[in-house]
Amino acid sequence: IGVIWYSYKIYGLMKFDFDKNISNNIYYVNRYNIQMKWEKPVSAIAVSVILIFGILRFVEVKANMFSWIVLVCSILFLILFIYWFYRRVYSKNINSVLKSLEELKALKD
Repeated sequence: IGVIWYSYKIYGLMKFDFDKNISNNIYYVNRYNIQMKWEKPVSAIAVSVILIFGILRFVEVKANMFSWIVLVCSILFLILFIYWFYRRVYSKNINSVLKSLEELKALKD
């Protein structure tokens, strides 16, 4: 499902073209931004369900302490990485692109 979703998002971004109307480019970037805003809660729910099943599986097989430590550290690392990615990389870049496109549109008008 993730591959299909990311392919759809990339396909939408591939329509972005500097030779075309700036309003169309703003539309595509805004559409991507909306998709990302929907992706965050849906991903959080999906990851939570997967984590719950993973933890239940660990309890079922009576995993040793080292396995629990690795699981907890992996979860914490994943949470920090996702937070960093969305805050520093995604938000910063999307806002920068939108601001630049708005300035180009203002200059063109």
